[in-house]
Amino acid sequence: MSAIHIPPALDRHLVSAAHTAATTGDFAAGAFEAVVDQVVRALRDQGADRREVERALSDVFAGLAYAHLRSPVGTRYVALEARALAILERAPGYR
Repeated sequence: MSAIHIPPALDRHLVSAAHTAATTGDFAAGAFEAVVDQVVRALRDQGADRREVERALSDVFAGLAYAHLRSPVGTRYVALEARALAILERAPGYR
């Protein structure tokens, strides 16, 4: 088991930004992308490889979407997860 983790303060920011983007439908929210970028950097700084970062992000979004599986908000969480993984694709050190 990996010792990497999303720092608690960043985790709270990620949950808040994702929830706001999912409930409002505003996927262009710069706050969401900025927080995802910070999470990716924090995990990279802990030595996480690309697969570990993907898993961490997927776990976060699976947990957030669970309560909304059969609603438009759940669909938006799926789209936000894809957007977060696209941010990872562009991140230095993971290209």
